[in-house]
Amino acid sequence: MAVSSEPELLTPGEQLAQQRAENARLRAQVEELLTLVAELRGTVEKQQDHIAKLVKMHFGRKSERIEGPTLFDDLPGDGPDDPAPPPVAPVIPEPDVSVPKRKGHGRKANPANLPRRREEIDLSEAEKVCPCCAGVRIRIGETIRERLDYTPSSVFVREIAQPTYACRSCEQAARDPQFAAPAFPPEPVPRSGIGAGLLAQVIVSKCVVHLPLYRQESIFARHGWPVCRTRLCDLVAACATLLDPVYLSIAV
Repeated sequence: MAVSSEPELLTPGEQLAQQRAENARLRAQVEELLTLVAELRGTVEKQQDHIAKLVKMHFGRKSERIEGPTLFDDLPGDGPDDPAPPPVAPVIPEPDVSVPKRKGHGRKANPANLPRRREEIDLSEAEKVCPCCAGVRIRIGETIRERLDYTPSSVFVREIAQPTYACRSCEQAARDPQFAAPAFPPEPVPRSGIGAGLLAQVIVSKCVVHLPLYRQESIFARHGWPVCRTRLCDLVAACATLLDPVYLSIAV
């Protein structure tokens, strides 16, 4: 008589015991993996701290340099292992819905304590006439740009107002209102926000009076304009490029 090869059927109790054993085995593997991850994370943090100390020791300023450690200090296997932290269950972080704050430009705003001297540039009467309907354009606003300037023994902010005009007749007739605004005067160093008087003071103080930039930095700070030496160097370099044609014409 042939022997049946059908698999042996397990009772519900045996199946439940088998599932519990499988769950216990998987749980032990998860705990082992969590322990291994914690050990590796501790090793990485220790090595990163070690690298930071080495960089500061070799490349930091003379006053900040420290003695030791060597390249092989605090590496795994040199001493008794620290007790491994208990396994931590993984935490799923909540999605951050906040809008990241955009960083502004590196240039700081002009100090508010400096006096302001308002200067207004305006269109001529002929330029205020609308080219579309020959009506007179009315003033609807203005644009103000600030430039740091200098007078002897004082630093001030020169405000240059740029009014904007539009034709009210064209606007009421549902046509293009024909906006117009005068052009800003050119700057010696474009997009620097520094006036010609202040640039002249820095150059004369450095090249004629032989006043170093680090001393000018402290002088301007006493006048209410906290400026760094790096920016003064950039302004001097830009003025040297600007005045290079004048130098070449004199040297010929």
